[in-house]
Amino acid sequence: MKIRNKITSSVFLLLMSVALSAQVNTAFTEGKVSYVSSQNIYVKFVSTEGLQQGDTLFKQREGVYRAVLIVQQLSSISCVAKPFEGENFAVEELVFAKNRIAERLPKETQETKLSLLPETNEVKIVETTPPIEKDKKVKQAVWGQIKLSSYSNLSNNFTNDNHRFRYTFNLNAKHLANSRLSIESYLAFSHRIYDGVAVPINLSDLKIYTLAARYDLSENTSLWLGRKINTKIANVGAIDGLQAETRLRNFTLGAAVGSRPSFIDYSFDKNLFEFGVYAAHTLHGKAGIMENTFSIFEQKNNGKTDRRFMYFQHVNSLAKNVQAFVSFEIDMYRLENGLPLNQLSLTSMYSSLRYRFSEKLNASVSYDARKNVIYYETFQSIADSILESSTRQGYRFQMNYRPFKKISVGASTSYRNRPEDNRPTKNVNAYVRYAQLPFLKANLSVTANLLQTAYLDGQIYGARFDKDLFKGKLNAGISYRYVDYNFVNTTTPFNQSIAEFNIDWQINRFLSLSSSYEGVFETDNQYNRIYFGIRKRF
Repeated sequence: MKIRNKITSSVFLLLMSVALSAQVNTAFTEGKVSYVSSQNIYVKFVSTEGLQQGDTLFKQREGVYRAVLIVQQLSSISCVAKPFEGENFAVEELVFAKNRIAERLPKETQETKLSLLPETNEVKIVETTPPIEKDKKVKQAVWGQIKLSSYSNLSNNFTNDNHRFRYTFNLNAKHLANSRLSIESYLAFSHRIYDGVAVPINLSDLKIYTLAARYDLSENTSLWLGRKINTKIANVGAIDGLQAETRLRNFTLGAAVGSRPSFIDYSFDKNLFEFGVYAAHTLHGKAGIMENTFSIFEQKNNGKTDRRFMYFQHVNSLAKNVQAFVSFEIDMYRLENGLPLNQLSLTSMYSSLRYRFSEKLNASVSYDARKNVIYYETFQSIADSILESSTRQGYRFQMNYRPFKKISVGASTSYRNRPEDNRPTKNVNAYVRYAQLPFLKANLSVTANLLQTAYLDGQIYGARFDKDLFKGKLNAGISYRYVDYNFVNTTTPFNQSIAEFNIDWQINRFLSLSSSYEGVFETDNQYNRIYFGIRKRF
């Protein structure tokens, strides 16, 4: 069967399975930025009723609304959101949510951020999340989503054709029946078809990223039982067991005991026992907050000490227009010639400093000495995977500038020099974005990336065009990238032309449909990736 026939069949089968319609209310709800961290924006509303995880928040100027944030977490009156690239925020700045959200759905690669550290065999998420404000009155609040998606990989090499189907269920139920009991879950199940033959289903196809129950002993003390990532000790990763936390004015004290998920398939593994304690102090100021977190953990492997370490995290936005973040890990135990040795050793560090010169200009500098990530799930292309692994560590400087209301530009550069590399890694990235082009009312972005590593010299050039249609109900985008990688030890260059088309349809406040096509074209090969997804919120 020819590739285009396969593509046509995939499109036809999905479209035949969906027939949906709805009415939409486009009124806006106003919120205010309450806190700005190194990675997230915190927004307070009178009420977040109707707002869901994955929704989009907007800035408004002269009657024009521009998408700037994606909602990550919610309480009854506030939310945590992740900013779009190049967007800047100040405390007390107004943002807006639609009663019917015209969302920018994040790519599937962002859904799973669990990562394996190969040198220490632990799960890690780097995040800083002060607690969301909560109403004193206990009241039930339930929201969640079910998502069905498919990924088809087709090529002119028929042995590589495969299809993957993924089903996710996310539930956040706070204070069930107005009680002190809450439940949180995020489950994913997937199965595959290779060359028309279904791969046998097994238990490892079900990934449990979160499945835990919380009980509030009092307004300030809570217990968690199950699998959960605690944002105050996110460096430890998911914990299968019991977690306890209490707040004493500006202090938060906590403890955890349980086990780590399996390194291989993320299942429960009783042999990876761990326990630890942590303490955090939060100080509120006029411009922002300062939070310091300190923890000590011991991790076992088949009853023997695998790792004993301390973790420190500092978040600071007390000074106006300045945001600082520092985290590091210090190992306290290691084996030398088969004998245990209690010796302090700095094993991981990350620091960043961001300064907002004005509403139009901001700059940041960072240093990353954390270990590279190996994803449990990823949909990255070869070019993107090489770029990420090469540029994640080292020094980075970034600047964003908006000279005009609708035009923004930015550039970043990074540098890494390891003893084992025969030459340092250098990277320069730049972008120009024009929002709401005249007449077309669409957005245009142009990017360029220059990369030099120990084993390659490369360039990536790209452009993206996207537009809202039908008053924000539909968003369509098209992009093109050219990849030119030249490996040091080979004379054959690695060239790719990557074309992508995507469409997101917000059918109503609770139902959305998304689809995308990506074509990777090489001299002798062509790879086609087709994605379909339907999301139901409740």
